[in-house]
Amino acid sequence: MRRILLLVAVLAVATWAEKEDSAESVSPVPFVEPKIPDDAILVETFQGKNLSDSGWVASKNEKYHGEFTIASGETASIPDDTGLFVPAKANHYAISRKIEPLDLEMHDLVIQYQFRYDDYPTCGGAYMKLFASPFEKLAELDNSVPYSIMFGPDRCGADAKVHFIFQHKNEKSGKLVEHHMKDPPSPASDKSTHLYTLAVFKNMTFAVYVDNQKERGGSLFEEFEPPLQAPEQILDPNDTKPADWVDKKKIKDPNATKPDDWDEDEPQLIEDPEAKKPDDWLDDEPLLIPDPQSTKPDDWDEKEDGEWVAEDIDNPKCENRGCGEWVHPMIDNPKFKGKWKAPMIDNPDYKGKWVQKTIPNPDYYKVDKAHLLPISAVGFEIWTMDAGYTFDNVLISESLDVAKAFAAETYDRVREAEKEREDRDIEEMAKKENFYDDEEGVDIEGAGDEATFEESDEDKEIYGSEFDDEELPDDEDDYSEDDYDYEGEGAEEPLNDDYDEDEEYEDEEYEDEEYEAEDEGYAEEEL
Repeated sequence: MRRILLLVAVLAVATWAEKEDSAESVSPVPFVEPKIPDDAILVETFQGKNLSDSGWVASKNEKYHGEFTIASGETASIPDDTGLFVPAKANHYAISRKIEPLDLEMHDLVIQYQFRYDDYPTCGGAYMKLFASPFEKLAELDNSVPYSIMFGPDRCGADAKVHFIFQHKNEKSGKLVEHHMKDPPSPASDKSTHLYTLAVFKNMTFAVYVDNQKERGGSLFEEFEPPLQAPEQILDPNDTKPADWVDKKKIKDPNATKPDDWDEDEPQLIEDPEAKKPDDWLDDEPLLIPDPQSTKPDDWDEKEDGEWVAEDIDNPKCENRGCGEWVHPMIDNPKFKGKWKAPMIDNPDYKGKWVQKTIPNPDYYKVDKAHLLPISAVGFEIWTMDAGYTFDNVLISESLDVAKAFAAETYDRVREAEKEREDRDIEEMAKKENFYDDEEGVDIEGAGDEATFEESDEDKEIYGSEFDDEELPDDEDDYSEDDYDYEGEGAEEPLNDDYDEDEEYEDEEYEDEEYEAEDEGYAEEEL
């Protein structure tokens, strides 16, 4: 027990020393203010800003109880790099700011931002909205405010996708129709920073990038549901199937009856009456036997490893004949008919498959070009069951090259710091694994060198020379599990001043504590 306690103490000191060495050798990555592109429509780093003084306006709608803050989050690889932060779970959040108005029919559009989870997500949106112009009353933002584009990750359980939705105004009906990108990519659910980029070009094509890798792309006419081009014909909403319409082609013969000789109790399989047990069948021989060539390893310890048992091998006596209990093989029962069912016949009342009528689509017109709504504001209007979302380095531009250059100064730097941290974590984990795997000593540095235990005079006085287990007191009354101290020769005062060796326990409580002590001892011995 004393050796175990000493080992635990050494482990604690070693872990503390590792943390101290790590803290001294690894300095936090400093934040570097990125170069702001001159031709960007919006660049927002949320760095050292007060939201109320930076143009961002939180919604005052009573639905949105959540309040965004400026923070770096728990998992930031650059501590001084702050972002737009979601501090509380199970809330609606809404915030927006004005941008220079942009006509998307005349200009390309590139949206980009970083996003990170502090913890593994359960359910919540992390998408951005570009609100349709005009939008002046930012404090009244809610989910009814028209938007031109919605883009970004959204996850709830197994349903996870990177949205790209645009609203298009039907020129004939005047209605806004949401068009969703088909087969959206799945967002990451780890604690690393990820970069989401959307490019929408005036030639009516688009591209979606995640972490600088193109995930989706194509035509606004072909890759969205419902399609941008409405159909000429639609199903008549007023046409319904008549109540007396019969669309069953086959029915059970109402005049059929089960034959008198139909036996439903006959089994499907029966024993083969012609099968016989072979004359050389060995009933008393097992299929597997202990390997006679197997021997117990020299280092086998039955106290720790349990009773040694030789490995089983195939019984050589059964190589060319059967062994064990002989069982009759089964064959199909020629008398089997199963449950009787009435045969099917043509339905005399069958009228055919009912088809709903179509009518000209009143909203149809030939779409020659996607008329994306002009934008004048950007924001986040989300609901989440999680906390710890961080949005950062928002960029709106007309150039994909500008977005890539900005990502090189922001996202690439963050990912480099995160990878360095991940490598350190892997290295620390490897050290700990080496520590536990070393059977001869404590490998603090993971280099394989055996650690030694130096006995101090105080150790020898309290625990005895060389920590000999045989010097433990024989009298159980001299030892207290609760105190972790020994009251025999050379012992100090009990650590627990309230300890009363005459204290009595009820049988059930005593048994529970005894079992817990045994379990604790077993765990320590395993360590």
